[in-house]
Amino acid sequence: MADLTKTLDKKLNDFNTNSQPVYTSWCRVKLDIALCLFEHLTNKQRGQEQKMQLNQFIQDIVSNILHSPHGLNNEEVNKLNDLSRDLEDFGIMSMNDLSEDDLMLVTDMKEAMLDDLLDTLRVHFRKQGLEVDLDNIDASLSKSELRKVIEERLSRARSIADKKKERADKKKKEKKEEDKSSAASGLEALKKKGLSEIYKRLAKLIHPDMEKDPQRQELKLEWMKKLTVAYDEGDLNTMLKIEAEWAADMTNHSDELSEEKLKAYIALLKDQLKAQAKEKNEIFTNPKYYSISFFAQGPLMLTVSSRDINYYIQEKENQDRGLLYTIQANDKAADRAVAGLIV
Repeated sequence: MADLTKTLDKKLNDFNTNSQPVYTSWCRVKLDIALCLFEHLTNKQRGQEQKMQLNQFIQDIVSNILHSPHGLNNEEVNKLNDLSRDLEDFGIMSMNDLSEDDLMLVTDMKEAMLDDLLDTLRVHFRKQGLEVDLDNIDASLSKSELRKVIEERLSRARSIADKKKERADKKKKEKKEEDKSSAASGLEALKKKGLSEIYKRLAKLIHPDMEKDPQRQELKLEWMKKLTVAYDEGDLNTMLKIEAEWAADMTNHSDELSEEKLKAYIALLKDQLKAQAKEKNEIFTNPKYYSISFFAQGPLMLTVSSRDINYYIQEKENQDRGLLYTIQANDKAADRAVAGLIV
């Protein structure tokens, strides 16, 4: 996994150097659009439904910027937060003027918009390896109340995730100690069986007369000589080393493996693959690489380049600059453009 981390670190450095300034430029354009649209919202005559739709449209822009690797300075972030509060206040004042039927319609709209927001947050949190309970959230909550509820549930999810990790680490440590203890017990058991029994078992496994392949027959003959000397000298370590060499040789000649040992090797390989897949997924969801995963997820993070990202960003920024130029004109064309955003 060291090579994977090295590649992603290189990608991150590439993004920070070449793509971050481009993305920040686009975010500044979107900030200007949001501020300009708020002027349209507060200064133009519109029906209640259109007001609520435009209000939510601007909130989505603000939320999209804040939940991205925007790179904005503190002054610009403060503008976003101030705008978010102004939108919330405007929404509350607008709700007071609604008829009962309009209120029901707006409530339905808020519920639909909330569902979209929560779906987006679920995806965002899962990228960080967190399962946050976002069910049964009241759409009538104010933005600050909604933020508080989500932060509380996020805190609980992080606490649960930390406890799970702690249990997993403890279990892993216990398993390691158990394996170590088991290995020691196995070695002790071998010693108790006596050199004679070990010699007989190994002699049967590596006897050269049972080998048809000339090269391997010569290898087994060499093993047999070493085994006999080790047995005569009571050298258990050498005998076990010979058995280990035989086992390693068997992995290259699976036709001679017992069915039980073959199953054990397959199970071991499967476990290793699962562990590697899990470790790889944890690397892809590491918050450190969030700025890359914002544009490409999983293995795509390895192939996406700053050139690809910049092409996408610049295309979107050009579109938004055109929109900003139009709505800043404050004429009928601007009104039509704004109306077109909420149809």
